[in-house]
Amino acid sequence: MEKDLIKNRRDTLEGELARLNARISNINAELNELDVAESVLARLSGKKTQPNKLSGDPKPNSQKSKYTERHSKPEGLPTIRELVLEALMDARQRGLQGLAPREIKKYVIEQYNYNMGASANTIPSRMWHLTKELNKDLETGLFSIPEKIEPVDNSQESSSTGSLFSTFQRDRKADQGGGA
Repeated sequence: MEKDLIKNRRDTLEGELARLNARISNINAELNELDVAESVLARLSGKKTQPNKLSGDPKPNSQKSKYTERHSKPEGLPTIRELVLEALMDARQRGLQGLAPREIKKYVIEQYNYNMGASANTIPSRMWHLTKELNKDLETGLFSIPEKIEPVDNSQESSSTGSLFSTFQRDRKADQGGGA
């Protein structure tokens, strides 16, 4: 009973944190857009741009944003996709059926001391839905790495490359438009 209360509260807080991280990302993006707009207006009006007030950076649209620097992924860290795959490989090696997004996030925090935020939900979902790199149990919500497909055993065929291009209907005439 008490564990359920703790789990429910943890899930609620993780959801809220993911929502707030998404909001922070949206605000950072808007602030960056405003910096770019300010720079463009200054350039078009012929005025010299002032050094960035918050960071002292004379280039407001430099590679690293003054707003996202604190929240960005550390350099040298694998991509989020690679982190997800690593977490799921670890789960498979430990004999688990798969991992929920919060468990992927927990793994990354423990291994890399990096909080991947809402990416723990969105990246695995994209890897499952769009690129079909992952499996998802729709009942439990667990993501897993698909089992490898074993190659077909063609030992009765000759080992030459000719068998790779053989068809099951060799004497068939080709019709216009590929009809049978």
